[in-house]
Amino acid sequence: MTVAALVLTDQNNAIGKNDLILHYLPAYVKYFEELTKDSPVVMGRRTFESIGHILRSRKNVVITRNEKYHSVKARTYPTVRKALEACKKNKKVFVIGGAAVFRNCLPYTTEIYRVSIKARFRADDYYPEIDTDTFILKSSECISASPASRFDYCIEKWVRNSKPAGGKKRG
Repeated sequence: MTVAALVLTDQNNAIGKNDLILHYLPAYVKYFEELTKDSPVVMGRRTFESIGHILRSRKNVVITRNEKYHSVKARTYPTVRKALEACKKNKKVFVIGGAAVFRNCLPYTTEIYRVSIKARFRADDYYPEIDTDTFILKSSECISASPASRFDYCIEKWVRNSKPAGGKKRG
């Protein structure tokens, strides 16, 4: 199973403020929907609640330390390990946030799909700095600002070039 992070950041790796994404980017929404279709999406409870609905055509997996928290809309697990074990029959699983879930899944992550907005936003949550000794940039496409997007942004794919925790070497 491939564990892939899918994240929207600003140029300082900021991902959110007050449990909300920093900027609505229509191209990111389309990219997200196409990339994750029919795959499990793993997220923290606050991310799940901020989305406000299930993500259709995806298995919604929520990680929470609150043992009393349950959802009829998603499967809940107390740890990253248990959440990923529940997805092991899938070819690929996408980790979609928040910051703590991204950090805790990083040892298992073999691919990072990052959409990086070329701007700076005030934030209180950040994606971990990508270690270029561990991950290599496989592709990058930059798009100029347009009426649909006020900012330039780049779509990047990073691939682990070393063995992830509990897994085989990928890349």
